[in-house]
Amino acid sequence: MTLDAPAKKTRARKAAEPAPEPVADADFAPLPDKDIAAEAPVEAQPEPVAEAPAAIDGPAVVAALQAFAKVKGPLAVKALLTKFNASRLSDIKPDQYAAVMAEVA
Repeated sequence: MTLDAPAKKTRARKAAEPAPEPVADADFAPLPDKDIAAEAPVEAQPEPVAEAPAAIDGPAVVAALQAFAKVKGPLAVKALLTKFNASRLSDIKPDQYAAVMAEVA
């Protein structure tokens, strides 16, 4: 008899034994069916309201353009005004203020 013979007998015995029945674990037990509609509705969380951007006024635009002129020079300001079809600061329309501020930022 060789050493492999007892191992084969053990495997054969294990194969012949019935498999143990699974034990129901309380943590994994199926949940009882229930009517979800009968539960109280979950209160809806209010949507976060985005704050409106601060209104941009003429003096803020003038100050930003002055700072832009100090850094870039008067030719850059002239090119910027031309981009907005303006020949001077007062020609810039209020609805263009945000776009001007974005350019000089």
